[in-house]
Amino acid sequence: MAVKQYLNFQVIKSPTMHVLLDETNEDGIHLVKVKVKNNHATAGAKLSLEWTNPCTDIHGYWLFNQSRIRFDDQDMRKLPYLNSFYNDQGENRYSVTCSDTSRYVALFMAFDQAKMTMNFSLQVEIPLNNAEYECEIRIDTRDIPYEQSLVELKEWHEHKGNVFAHFSKKHVSSPTYVCTGAFPSEIQEIEENVYIAKQLGFERIVAEVSYEVVKDLLEDREHDASIQKHIGHIHQMELDYTLSVYLTNEQFSARRLHILTHMQQLLDKWKFDRIELRVQASSDCDDTEHMVYRLLKHITSLQKGVQVLEVGCFMVDKQSLHYSFPSSFMMGDRAVERLHIKNLRYLYPNQSIQSPIIQWHENESAENASLYLINTLFAVPHVSINLKHLSYEHSQLLSYWITFWKNHSNLLNVKKIRASSAQLNAVMSVQHENESLIVRYDSTAIQLKKDNQLCTIVNGSEEETMIVKLTGGTWQIKIFNCLGKLVHSENQFLSSGFHTFRCLKSGVIQLVKRDL
Repeated sequence: MAVKQYLNFQVIKSPTMHVLLDETNEDGIHLVKVKVKNNHATAGAKLSLEWTNPCTDIHGYWLFNQSRIRFDDQDMRKLPYLNSFYNDQGENRYSVTCSDTSRYVALFMAFDQAKMTMNFSLQVEIPLNNAEYECEIRIDTRDIPYEQSLVELKEWHEHKGNVFAHFSKKHVSSPTYVCTGAFPSEIQEIEENVYIAKQLGFERIVAEVSYEVVKDLLEDREHDASIQKHIGHIHQMELDYTLSVYLTNEQFSARRLHILTHMQQLLDKWKFDRIELRVQASSDCDDTEHMVYRLLKHITSLQKGVQVLEVGCFMVDKQSLHYSFPSSFMMGDRAVERLHIKNLRYLYPNQSIQSPIIQWHENESAENASLYLINTLFAVPHVSINLKHLSYEHSQLLSYWITFWKNHSNLLNVKKIRASSAQLNAVMSVQHENESLIVRYDSTAIQLKKDNQLCTIVNGSEEETMIVKLTGGTWQIKIFNCLGKLVHSENQFLSSGFHTFRCLKSGVIQLVKRDL
């Protein structure tokens, strides 16, 4: 072991292992190089590095260790394990990751409430017949914005050759309607809902179907003509049409030898724009993960013209939210969802982040239903509701917010997000040149920058008043309700400082400076 230690590691290892730690600390960045020699390389040789950090000035955290897999030419890999801890001001306090992203490595953290410490454990299982092993641990304790620490960790991984792939779908940059009707047995209902979706402003349609149904349809040609006619009808409406095929871990294990053939047949037989394949399995199911990886290595051969079998084949952990095939969005998770969306936008500034599936009950008030869309406003909306049964008021609000998102997509879908609170993200904003869009989720006062000439403020809180600090001058003030109806409009001279505006729940204020 190295003579000098900064972090006081406890090494738990197999008797045949010799472990060398080389630690450096430069301006708050700890780098720990781990070298292992295994004198008798056998299966099951394990190494655990454990250390402790005091929990001081830490108010929030973000764990980025989901099990979406990626692949390269040498080995099957996951996304890097990443633990990021920060205070309420969004300042980084402790970010830790490991250079090895293979299936044999895991990074854990446990909170000791009695001692108020965070206990970390890096666990490695040395592959069979691997006599030597190396990895590097990076710990960032600098007093910088934690988003900056995340971006630098990503760059560090990329420098190591670990492509920090997220499998965000680059083509999913437009509002998407996920059909509620069963494909293909309820084609008529799907078409009725899709027609309404087109009128409401959706541009992409997803139909979901189980793999077993697809297999039966490929063997039975009775429905071929009706399915082709149906797909043609959707394309006539100038909508992108995706078929999402899902199967369980057990089905994948049993059918994996035939999946490539069946997906090729789908591309040849039906003219969907894209076909997605979704494998549902637990995050610790190594066998399934390995099989999905092998499938992905050959998947690019199935591209056919503009039709694409989606490379983003995911192993889905049912216990956590995934932005590629998201679970339903519950309002109790809204602060957590905003945190995920914001952090993913920092890590992938040039990619679209897909929202969780948005749904609400038919008896929900228009103001509360609008909050489902407002809380995921900085992600591409994905809605799955039986549109035929929507009330007129709900249809209005859905049309308004989809149109609102599209009109502001140049800000919402690309630019980095600023937030007033690291964990709760009470105020989130984006700005481009002199234009800004701000969403407020509590009673926090809003401060406009001096060069801000056009500002749109969305009220995502329960409050019906907004306090805004702005520069003096003549401002055009327009206030809309959650349905997009103009309820107030005036030009008014306002002095520099704080001003109070009345804005209904889920409403919007538009401020335009006129004396330019």
